[in-house]
Amino acid sequence: MLDVLVQPIIDHQHTPATITLQNIILPNSDIYSSIEKLFLRLNYNSVLNYEQNIVELKKGGSIRFDTYFNAFSIQKWKNYIDIKHINIRLYLKGAFQIRLLTIDELSKFAHLVSQKFINVNTLSEITVFDNININLCKRLLYLEIIAIGNNCLFKDGYFYIINIRQNLDKKLQ
Repeated sequence: MLDVLVQPIIDHQHTPATITLQNIILPNSDIYSSIEKLFLRLNYNSVLNYEQNIVELKKGGSIRFDTYFNAFSIQKWKNYIDIKHINIRLYLKGAFQIRLLTIDELSKFAHLVSQKFINVNTLSEITVFDNININLCKRLLYLEIIAIGNNCLFKDGYFYIINIRQNLDKKLQ
């Protein structure tokens, strides 16, 4: 019997790369309850369960991430890598209206970039927004998640890019 080792030829310059730019994080201990607003803003129908590090939402409950730790700074990322589009994945369960908003530091009003209605039966990671053109956005992007059903959960999420490796390499060198 003849064993043959085959080495695939990979074109590294044109291989798609998935890169997480920023995680959406929750405070993970009661210690952080005094600074919770640096991570997220909850309304009266939402509760942060510190023990499980998850947000529980009733119908009408909402989470906003226009905060110090979770707003996505478009300009900062453009300074480091050549990005034009981003994607967002969330780990959640239930029926939601999810809104992507943009704002600059001088404005008091947010502008809607996109919104989706999602219904997920089990706690799952799903792509909520993909291929969002950030050149049309202001300085910051953030998510607002509104439960349109009961027994909804939000665990975490992240902003990421899928790009041709050569576009990443030119600013990372």
